[in-house]
Amino acid sequence: MTSAIDLHGDAHVDRYLETDGEDGFHWRNGTTILILFTRAASPASSAATR
Repeated sequence: MTSAIDLHGDAHVDRYLETDGEDGFHWRNGTTILILFTRAASPASSAATR
């Protein structure tokens, strides 16, 4: 399995979400990652920001 440190873009986000942030929270050069979700007026239309 490739480390999240070596992943970029959607692949990195997918790994972060799959592991509930356990893999991918710490990234390169000490950078920490946080993914925010937005919610529109309708709960059915919420989405992750990428």
